[in-house]
Amino acid sequence: MADFEPITSQEELDARLKARIDRLNRKHASELEAKQAELDEALAKAKAGEESVTDLKAKLDEEQRRAALDAVRREVAAAHDVPEALLTGGDREAIESQAEAFGEWAKAHAQAPAPVVSNAGQFARGAAKDPKLELANRLAQSGR
Repeated sequence: MADFEPITSQEELDARLKARIDRLNRKHASELEAKQAELDEALAKAKAGEESVTDLKAKLDEEQRRAALDAVRREVAAAHDVPEALLTGGDREAIESQAEAFGEWAKAHAQAPAPVVSNAGQFARGAAKDPKLELANRLAQSGR
């Protein structure tokens, strides 16, 4: 160990204090840099976690909105007797408007029911004596 030398001037005191302060500053600076690196890493992880939570929440909200719209489509389709696949609106009002429009269109384009024929399979018997017609009538009556 070095022998003790007393400080005899202000300049010497300042020089020794400066050297000691510089050593402490270097030591603390490296410790601070290490702590700052740890904090930066933790902050980056936290931000990544926040982003993934935010993304997941957005996806969940979108799925819930879609499920609610699907339920509205099913309800309105059943109420208006319209196929659910035709209803593409983004809210209840638009879906109901579409259902009403499709219902009106279907009524306007509905075909009259086919007439019921009471004597189906029987041929007219008339004044004309057509041998083919008579043969057809006999076959129809005999059930062949």
